[in-house]
Amino acid sequence: MPSPLFVYERATEIPAWVIDTLKRHSLNANIILPQIEKSRQNPPDAPQLWIVYAPNRKVEYVLSVTESIVDSYPVFIFTTKKQSTLTGNKFIGQMNELADELYKHVDKRRAYAVYAPQPITTTFCETWSKLTGIPMIKKPYYDAHIRRCTRQTFIKTQRQPVGYEWDMRLAKASDRHMVADLCKGFSEESEADLEAEYLIDNKLVWIYMIREPGKPNYEMASIAACTRNMEKVGTITKLYTAVKWRGKGCAGQLTAYVCEKLFAAGKGSLVLYVGVDSPVRRVFDRVGFVGVDTDESLDCWCQICFDRQHVDLGHW
Repeated sequence: MPSPLFVYERATEIPAWVIDTLKRHSLNANIILPQIEKSRQNPPDAPQLWIVYAPNRKVEYVLSVTESIVDSYPVFIFTTKKQSTLTGNKFIGQMNELADELYKHVDKRRAYAVYAPQPITTTFCETWSKLTGIPMIKKPYYDAHIRRCTRQTFIKTQRQPVGYEWDMRLAKASDRHMVADLCKGFSEESEADLEAEYLIDNKLVWIYMIREPGKPNYEMASIAACTRNMEKVGTITKLYTAVKWRGKGCAGQLTAYVCEKLFAAGKGSLVLYVGVDSPVRRVFDRVGFVGVDTDESLDCWCQICFDRQHVDLGHW
């Protein structure tokens, strides 16, 4: 029986039958497909790797090891399967095969974390830890639900700050330092200046500017970034509000503004991940983001990291 594993080191090598599958599952493939499309248009200097698990060319999993403009991404794993089916000895065997193949192609220090549907993350990390001897940190770094917003679920009208002047727009070059400050607030591990420059240059970040009564200058209250984009699906990858401006409706207004702009640009759906216990979840609920699966327990994704002493950290 031929091997179900296919390995590609260039995005241009990935065959149409794999791409077509990712496009059919574009909501859940948002961690994989946009990077493939970017790499096809502008091949990066850094090494890239995709491992496809496809018995009889029927794609079941796609694993990626790729680089962003800022840093190394975690190992991402996409599946065409329902989360409820990701169990049992056959599933464990498939994760073993993926881990064994990954071990052949990358330095074990490169896999600093794995992000995937929760059953895949847990099982793959246990397998990888046994294979490499690198301890996994059992408490997930990030527990999230995947959510989507369509034209039908979108709620445009949002609460507005009372007594303030405000404006929403794409960020421009002169905003870079303020955008970087909020990127840093979103993640202390980010290369904030480089990230802000990239987001602004590529028109991927929107800002909410606000002015207090009697004050001469506007301040940047919130940012929203949309960086993993496909033809019909956009992904909101960052939403952050400065502590001073929380609770005034800035984030909800900005999210709705970004959604409206992306729908007008031709997107049919927007997708994002929101932390299970994150208060920002309420913002997304009010804008019209709903579960991808009717059973929200089947929309669980998580990131598990490995012992920092034994890996080379990245960021996404």
